[in-house]
Formats: sequence, structure tokens, C-alpha cells
Amino acid sequence: MALINLGLLSDFSLGTLTLIKHESTDFLVICTTSKSYLVIPPSCPHMNASLCDGFFDGEVITCEKHLWQWNGSSGTAMGIAELPLNIYESTLKDGCLHVNFLKELKYDYLD
Repeated sequence: MALINLGLLSDFSLGTLTLIKHESTDFLVICTTSKSYLVIPPSCPHMNASLCDGFFDGEVITCEKHLWQWNGSSGTAMGIAELPLNIYESTLKDGCLHVNFLKELKYDYLD
């Protein structure tokens, strides 16, 4: 398992989604208005739509394609969403956000 530094906590504004590219893997950092951080693959588990193009109100992320929603702090499915978000294990250390990376998380997309 590799510990990857995704950046300083100050790099992530409250209530934002930030796409981080590291080598051949993309990570989406969710920073909620309640100061929680979640690191996920940047695609919707439904049909591979980019969650970067979705809507985020600071607490709930919504895919723009079919309006699936998730809690930004836990990745739990909300409303019509049928699957939770895959979550990378992350830690806060020395003012930075790190992800414990073993392999890229992927979804078996629904049709």
C-alpha cells in the first residue's frame, strides 16, 4: 500500500470538489462545508458520468446525468441512488490529505 499526498488541507476549499491526478489514477476530493474529506473515484457508479460535472451544495453530491445523490461525508446513497460511492481510505497528517492507495477503485456500471 502506498501513501499518496494529495495536497495541503488549505488547497481544498470548504464545499468543493477537487480533481487530483496522480500518475495514471484520478481522485476526486470532496471537502464538505462541515470540514470532512472524502476521496473517491471521479465517476458515478451508475453509468460512468463524471461527478466533477455534477452538483455539490457543500454536503450532498448529485450526478448531473440521472440525479443520483450521495452524502458528501460518508458516500452513502441518498434518494434514488442505488449504490454507495467507492471510498479510498484517507488520512489527515501534518496538514495534508493522504490517500492509502493499493489499487484503483472501479465500478461495475449499471445499464
